[in-house]
This record gives sequence, C-alpha cells and structure tokens, in this order.
Amino acid sequence: MIYKMCNIFFNILLVIILLQLFYFLLLFNFQLSLFLVCTLFFVLFPVMYFIYFLSLF
Repeated sequence: MIYKMCNIFFNILLVIILLQLFYFLLLFNFQLSLFLVCTLFFVLFPVMYFIYFLSLF
C-alpha cells in the first residue's frame, strides 16, 4: 500500500521534471527537443508502465 503510493508519487514527480525539461529544450532548440521527446516517449513510457504493472502485484 505504502509502496504503491510512493511509486505513484515518484511517477508524478518524474513526469513534472520531464515536462520542465521539455519546455526548456523547446525554448532552446525545437528540433533537438522534438527528437528527445520522441526518444523518451518510446523508451521511458514502456519502462514506466512495466514498473507500474509490477508494482500492482
């Protein structure tokens, strides 16, 4: 129960940090940020969902 709550909190925190990073990159370099967003979306989200799936058991 506590572990699940911590995991959800960690995921929210990670999303906020990533959004701030994307915003900064968007201001800095649009093409680079687009590339990084796509890379992170295809790499990080499956990993996050896999961790979330494991935490359910």
